[in-house]
Amino acid sequence: MPLSPLPLAKSTTALSLAEIERNGEGWLLDGEIRRHSKTTLTNRRLIIDKLLWFLRERKYATCALLELRQFLAYISRGNEDGGRWETLT
Repeated sequence: MPLSPLPLAKSTTALSLAEIERNGEGWLLDGEIRRHSKTTLTNRRLIIDKLLWFLRERKYATCALLELRQFLAYISRGNEDGGRWETLT
């Protein structure tokens, strides 16, 4: 079965950082309920934490598709511009 594009591609709704944190906690809780491994839950927490770090470093109050794409581009570039997860300037 071919993969379909993420439904986010049609969404223009921006979420506040508080909403992202709340939904992230729900995603973690869902993983616990489904009895995902500790590694999976740790990786989910890492994704949430790094996304929030990125948004705060860029001083974004909300996050929509553009900001998610910027985050994915940032993490795909590796260790340029002072290394990943350093203070952005």
